[in-house]
Amino acid sequence: MNLIKVNSQTVEAIGYNEKESKLQVEFPNGSQYLYSDVSRDEYFTIKAAASIGSKLKEVVKGKPYKKI
Repeated sequence: MNLIKVNSQTVEAIGYNEKESKLQVEFPNGSQYLYSDVSRDEYFTIKAAASIGSKLKEVVKGKPYKKI
């Protein structure tokens, strides 16, 4: 999955796989997580948010995830 750098203090980069509805997030410390059941609209909402970290937390709360 291709990640794009984002302008955030808490998130380094994000990527989205529309076919699988999965969001990949890389944090500044290098850790990466893969979140499932994320819609295309949710991805674009996170990407366009003034505070990407806050919006990410709001959108992925309760969704399945794994550290990769």
